[in-house]
Amino acid sequence: MLKRKQSSRVEVQPVADFGPDESLSDSADILWINKPWVHSLLRICAIISVISVCMNTPMTFEHYPPLQYVTFTLDTLLMFLYTAEMIAKMHIRGIVKGDSSYVKDRWCVFDGFMVFCLWVSLVLQVFEIADIVDQMSPWGMLRIPRPLIMIRAFRIYFRFELPRTRITNILKRSGEQIWSVSIFLLFFLLLYGILGVQMFGTFTYHCVVNDTKPGNVTWNSLAIPDTHCSPELEEGYQCPLGFTCMDLEDLGLSRQELGYSGFNEIGTSIFTVYEAASQEGWVFLMYRAIDSFPRWRSYFYFITLIFFLAWLVKNVFIAVIIETFAEIRVQFQQMWGSRSSTTSTATTQMFHEDAAGGWQLVAVDVNKPQGRAPACLQQMMRSSVFHMFILSMVTVDVIVAASNYHKGDSFRRQYDEFYLAEVAFTVLFDLEALLKIWCLGFTGYISSSLHKFELLLVIGTTLHVYPDLYHSQFTYFQVLRVVRLIKISPALEDFVYKIFGPGKKLGSLVVFTASLLIVMSAISLQMFCFVEELDRFTTFPRAFMSMFQILTQEGWVDVMDQTLNAVGHMWAPVVAIYFILYHLFATLLRKSVFSIRARNLLEKETAVTKILRACTRQRMLSGSFEGQPAKERSILSVQHHIRQERRSLRHGSNSQRISRGKSLETLTQDHSNTVRYRNAQREDSEIKMIQEKKEQAEMKRKVQEEELRENHPYFDKPLFIVGREHRFRNFCRVVVRARFNASKTDPVTGAVKNTKYHQLYDLLGLVTYLDWVMIIVTICSCISMMFESPFRRVMHAPTLQIAEYVFVIFMSIELNLKIMADGLFFTPTAVIRDFGGVMDIFIYLVSLIFLCWMPQNVPAESGAQLLMVLRCLRPLRIFKLVPQMRKVVRELFSGFKEIFLVSILLLTLMLVFASFGVQLFAGKLAKCNDPNIIRREDCNGIFRINVSVSKNLNLKLRPGEKKPGFWVPRVWANPRNFNFDNVGNAMLALFEVLSLKGWVEVRDVIIHRVGPMHGIYIHVFVFLGCMIGLTLFVGVVIANFNENKGTALLTVDQRRWEDLKSRLKIAQPLHLPPRPDNDGFRAKMYDITQHPFFKRTIALLVLAQSVLLSVKWDVEDPVTVPLATMSVVFTFIFVLEVTMKIIAMSPAGFWQSRRNRYDLLVTSLGVVWVVLHFALLNAYTYMMGACVIVFRFFSICGKHVTLKMLLLTVVVSMYKSFFIIVGMFLLLLCYAFAGVVLFGTVKYGENINRHANFSSAGKAITVLFRIVTGEDWNKIMHDCMVQPPFCTPDEFTYWATDCGNYAGALMYFCSFYVIIAYIMLNLLVAIIVENFSLFYSTEEDQLLSYNDLRHFQIIWNMVDDKREGVIPTFRVKFLLRLLRGRLEVDLDKDKLLFKHMCYEMERLHNGGDVTFHDVLSMLSYRSVDIRKSLQLEELLAREQLEYTIEEEVAKQTIRMWLKKCLKRIRAKQQQSCSIIHSFRESRQQELSRFLNPPSIETTQPSEDMNANSQDNNMQPETSSQQQLLSPTLSDRGGSRQDAADAGKPQRKFGQWRLPSAPKPISHSVSSVNLRFGGRTTMKSVVCKMNPMTDAASCGSEVKKWWTRQLTVESDESGDDLLDI
Repeated sequence: MLKRKQSSRVEVQPVADFGPDESLSDSADILWINKPWVHSLLRICAIISVISVCMNTPMTFEHYPPLQYVTFTLDTLLMFLYTAEMIAKMHIRGIVKGDSSYVKDRWCVFDGFMVFCLWVSLVLQVFEIADIVDQMSPWGMLRIPRPLIMIRAFRIYFRFELPRTRITNILKRSGEQIWSVSIFLLFFLLLYGILGVQMFGTFTYHCVVNDTKPGNVTWNSLAIPDTHCSPELEEGYQCPLGFTCMDLEDLGLSRQELGYSGFNEIGTSIFTVYEAASQEGWVFLMYRAIDSFPRWRSYFYFITLIFFLAWLVKNVFIAVIIETFAEIRVQFQQMWGSRSSTTSTATTQMFHEDAAGGWQLVAVDVNKPQGRAPACLQQMMRSSVFHMFILSMVTVDVIVAASNYHKGDSFRRQYDEFYLAEVAFTVLFDLEALLKIWCLGFTGYISSSLHKFELLLVIGTTLHVYPDLYHSQFTYFQVLRVVRLIKISPALEDFVYKIFGPGKKLGSLVVFTASLLIVMSAISLQMFCFVEELDRFTTFPRAFMSMFQILTQEGWVDVMDQTLNAVGHMWAPVVAIYFILYHLFATLLRKSVFSIRARNLLEKETAVTKILRACTRQRMLSGSFEGQPAKERSILSVQHHIRQERRSLRHGSNSQRISRGKSLETLTQDHSNTVRYRNAQREDSEIKMIQEKKEQAEMKRKVQEEELRENHPYFDKPLFIVGREHRFRNFCRVVVRARFNASKTDPVTGAVKNTKYHQLYDLLGLVTYLDWVMIIVTICSCISMMFESPFRRVMHAPTLQIAEYVFVIFMSIELNLKIMADGLFFTPTAVIRDFGGVMDIFIYLVSLIFLCWMPQNVPAESGAQLLMVLRCLRPLRIFKLVPQMRKVVRELFSGFKEIFLVSILLLTLMLVFASFGVQLFAGKLAKCNDPNIIRREDCNGIFRINVSVSKNLNLKLRPGEKKPGFWVPRVWANPRNFNFDNVGNAMLALFEVLSLKGWVEVRDVIIHRVGPMHGIYIHVFVFLGCMIGLTLFVGVVIANFNENKGTALLTVDQRRWEDLKSRLKIAQPLHLPPRPDNDGFRAKMYDITQHPFFKRTIALLVLAQSVLLSVKWDVEDPVTVPLATMSVVFTFIFVLEVTMKIIAMSPAGFWQSRRNRYDLLVTSLGVVWVVLHFALLNAYTYMMGACVIVFRFFSICGKHVTLKMLLLTVVVSMYKSFFIIVGMFLLLLCYAFAGVVLFGTVKYGENINRHANFSSAGKAITVLFRIVTGEDWNKIMHDCMVQPPFCTPDEFTYWATDCGNYAGALMYFCSFYVIIAYIMLNLLVAIIVENFSLFYSTEEDQLLSYNDLRHFQIIWNMVDDKREGVIPTFRVKFLLRLLRGRLEVDLDKDKLLFKHMCYEMERLHNGGDVTFHDVLSMLSYRSVDIRKSLQLEELLAREQLEYTIEEEVAKQTIRMWLKKCLKRIRAKQQQSCSIIHSFRESRQQELSRFLNPPSIETTQPSEDMNANSQDNNMQPETSSQQQLLSPTLSDRGGSRQDAADAGKPQRKFGQWRLPSAPKPISHSVSSVNLRFGGRTTMKSVVCKMNPMTDAASCGSEVKKWWTRQLTVESDESGDDLLDI
């Protein structure tokens, strides 16, 4: 029996079912509720209920009256069915009692609520049918919750089992992160809302005719188009003659008529800021601000708003969702394993019973001939020639279909050549399908997914050639033949299969998005269907289109504004919040989820999959999912023991023996040690092998290079003339390669000095001096080009020509020097060796030719104009001169293959829909510009057309009033910006739609002129092209950037190590002074200021003061005075706060913190403002007060940990993306210069106006920045395509014409939008996601957690009493002893580790002071397993450093040990001498008293002792045995005995000896070799003292013995003793 083995870990961990409980007890007495068909029926009924509520609208019933009774019947049946289910579950479970009662189950409560909503809806419909309740009444809003029943249809797919702790942790972390990022978004919204209120205020000043009276403002009173103005004469826009700048609010217009966008107060301002941050309509707000206020305010405010809010802060939301989904994906992969399979489409495997009765897998070829065709046909069908023939026919068919075009209304032939060709190709492909079925058999044919697709195309195209179905919806099958061309390229085929092969991956997203749209459309439908004068939510199709439009962000502001105007001023805030929440959720979720899926589909098995699996495995092994906090263990100790064990296994494995009496546990441990030793050996061999291969490759390259140098006479000779060692060439090399030496070294020690301005020095040393000169010259030349315009040309401006001459001269000198130094071609460092060198030569030649030519007349679309356009590439020189810019370009385009494949895929999708659009819509989109004319024959004469005056005002026409307009001729024409008359125009239209710009206009035109059903066409393309194809493109760009950068190929541990190093670079000391020692007044103040309640109170006070800026501070407004007075009170409170902190910390301690300095600066400014405010009381003092409050508002980031971390994410993202931003600006500058040349004089159109044009480089940059955000870029492009007869051409000069350039505009705008918006801008998302994971990774993913870093900062703050960021080396010991937790070093167990760490700090700066980051970096290296976390080069360097440290510490240990031994010997010698001296005095007294001949008795023993002394002097040199004075590393017993008997002389029968000998030895010594750091031995001798000898002789004997010990001859040990 074959059965899939289940994982056993599910049984171990407690699990929580977070899916619906669809099954009940088998012992239930109501069995029908447990039937599977009942569950399926209830899910189908849920879908029917949603359909019923979607049809339940007044407008739907008006068009289709029977639907009212149909919906009533369906709701009645559903009500009875769901009520019966609810009663049955209550009967089985119980209502309240019991653990599984009905009200205690979350899904049962949800079902009961849905039943209640169904009853309410049914009762309401009864009243509506009985005319008791009007159908247009707001009571219909009671049906709003009903669409949520859609959850019942799909919640079966939410059923999964995971451990409860995992789900809890995921939800907790995700909720915390989303809440934190929401606070971060609200912070910036509030900040820009306050700035908008104070910088702008109201936009109510408009240009109106002079005789306009209050209460009589109409459309005819306004300028055409409506123009904002400024009442101040020196700023803003001034109205033309005949118009006056007046406040429309003073003229009687209400708030609803003026519109809801603006900066009137804080609520409206936040609403407007969010609209602008969505990059929809922001530019028109900026234009209004430019007309009403100073220009610099508008540019500063809106450009920074787009950069921070739209590009940085909102992408942090995406990062949160991506990280959350990534972690959930890791959890599911760990629980379920990998679900993907890599089976081929042509082969499969099945179980087959062999002869022995066992089972084995046997490969089965599904393409094996199983049909009845002859062998020759089967062989032909499998041949490559047949496949190439079919693919070539498909190519011809695609070309023919793409050649179709609209031939005009006069062409009425029914069967044209395209139809005949389609019939021929259809017959051919039908025969191909029949041949394959004949050869393979029908079963074998349909077993392949590719054959199924081909069969579907055959059936569809066969029906399509039927005359009545030709050019119908069956045209899709014809144009889908182009998909078969994917088989031409195997790489493209694999790529497409990787994306669309596993259908469940994308299918789940499609179903989720569609369900979300349906539910939200139904909710919005029931919310707004009764609102009069609002036609966007009258029926479900309209509601669906509106909500889909909001999802794509195209025109979503228009949808919201129309709804706000319709619901009225009272409900406008609620409706605005509803649409903003839906837009935020839908757009961010769409971007993040589809980006995640695109990246997951494209991930490589060798990279991302292995990383995720390794991460999961590590988490499971570490027990991080258990949810119970394990005991905190010192990671330093753990890693130290790992290193020691690894080295002991590597060096001491030969001495390990297994004895017979060992237990099973010991054997297992020895076996694991052996395995670890073998793994360590394997790791060492691999590292050595890689290092040897690298060295061999380097040596081989050097040998080959030397051979070329010796054999080729022209090798490395610039221009084949200058010799290799020529003096002039050496001089040129010195000039070219000279650069600033950023590293200052100490001439004595050789250590690198840490200078104060090291960052400036690093910047100066970034490139050579010559490159710095050329960078400055290029920047100056670009600044000069900024002043060029069609009206101030370089040909006629001598001042601009000077800059041109300077640039060419300097570049000539540069190129000559580089060519002479490095060569032009064929040299190792030639100028032209890559694309950058070719670009340099090209830019130089273009500049030289233009300077020499300097044409006076430049016709449009001529070679001279092309030369001027190529001259605009000059800013790209910065890419070549700055190494980091070259690195960005190389990393970006090195993965060009995947980008190219995605581009082909998108072009194929566009070609399919373009061909379909041509065959269905060619010639059908044309219509008369008079909406009252239907037939083309009637489209003649003239008619009056109304003019759109304003999009912001909501004025209603009065009785008898007409809108402004003029008479125009009737014209039968296509829409202005698009058509589907040929494939080229259709591709252009679909490319614009692909950017999500202009697709609403295309949809409306198709629905209005072709039919409502054809609106599905554009919606499907938007969904496939934008949400799948475009996000796939973005995912490929980001994945390739990360892969080429190296982060995608790192392991989990290496990624975590890189994140840790980045966090440590940002970490800084606390700069918080310690608490005063006594309990006096300062100590109490310190406790108060450091209390969390005090900090929260100050933060609330800061917010309260910021709320005072909710309205604009104006001198003429009476509300401003009390608000400013309250701000004065808050200022004094903050003065008190600063004073308390200064008292608590002392002035010096207060000044050490940067945050305190900032608070002191803002408080000082506040005090100055208070003085000036009461002294002057004018507009400038109010402005200063508002600035002080805004500066104070920034201090909240430092007081809130979450805001601080997220702000660090944004700041670090800006720092890391600096060169990407610079690259974007350089590209934007090149396009701006080219735009001035190409479109500088184009006439004003729909979007080319006085605000947006290319008349100067500055305005061109503003327009291009607008295009980067996608704001109506396609309309600007069409304005620049204007051609005669709609403009005035000129044959001699381009600056005398107002026509555009069709081909130039097409290439210009499309290339710019793809490069900047699709590629460069999306790299910011990748960087922000990377940095967000850096700051918001989980605790188990961090090598050093934030608590560890915080603890280290506190300990450092205690040790660094001067708050200088550096401490002496000897203080590192105290710091390490104070560390606790995971960074603790136990001196009893890890004394050797402590010595290693201390010596590493001493060795770092040769005993000098160490910095905060030095100690933190050392701890980080000691806290990780370097074999897993470090990359190869860093690993080799670190291991070499640790080996050196171990060796030096071992030497120091032995030196210290010997020093202690010598001290102990000296102490014993002194003690022995004192005893001998006292003994000698006593002996002399006794001898002088009792011996008669003192001279004879004293002389004879002296001679004997001299003889003995001579014998003893010769004995150490001849004897082979010596007595050991001090213990060695292996003599532990001796060491213990010495320690116990130190300083205790031993006496036995009058014989004195040193206590180091274990027992008295007479006339014998023992010798042993003492290894001292790999050096020679030291000899020591113990002599025997005769108690019968003279005391003086004994003293001299001991003295001689001690002298011999200190003067023992040794080559190396003597040096060591001197070191001691």
